[in-house]
Amino acid sequence: MKVTGVITTLEEANKIIDGIRERRIPGIMGMAPFRQEYYRGQLSDEWHVKPNIARPFTTAAEIQDAETKIMAAFQDEIKASGQLQKVFLHNEPIAHQNEWAWVCQAQHYRVPTRLLDWTLRPEVALYFAVDTKEFDKVDGQFWVIYVPDENLLTDGGEGSNYYHRHISDVNDMIFINPSFYYEQGWETAIAEVRRGRQHGKFSLQPSAL
Repeated sequence: MKVTGVITTLEEANKIIDGIRERRIPGIMGMAPFRQEYYRGQLSDEWHVKPNIARPFTTAAEIQDAETKIMAAFQDEIKASGQLQKVFLHNEPIAHQNEWAWVCQAQHYRVPTRLLDWTLRPEVALYFAVDTKEFDKVDGQFWVIYVPDENLLTDGGEGSNYYHRHISDVNDMIFINPSFYYEQGWETAIAEVRRGRQHGKFSLQPSAL
């Protein structure tokens, strides 16, 4: 990713965001392929844009092994503590829909996964770039990524439906756009509510670094 400048005031941030949104107009009008922008904030400019689970490891095998063990432990802990109602699972899942649901919600419980958080809302990204007092004297990061429609996987439609693949079988970089569900029970699922408030989306890093 390319660093293009430094933001020192909210006015500067808003000017940049306005320019980003203006670039979307040709795609909306059908004059160019549409691409959606997503945002991410990080507290330190020394941090890499890398998922939590990939940070301590150097090989694909290490990541795959950790992913399997961590997700199994997370599910066991949720079930053993009687907190299953706090995880949103589909009553009639399609293919690997609930495996993806577990991973997406684990991410918002701060469990290490191969997912990386992005948001549709620039103000959410700005908040995460500055929200911790201990980092007040450290420059944060404000990232913008453009994702063409053909590179965005959703949970609707056969061609782009990512939950027809098990997450452990995905070893390419993908960007997923999960729906915000309003089925019965979603309002008690803490991580799903948090993702909704943050307008959260995800990229998924391959195991092979």
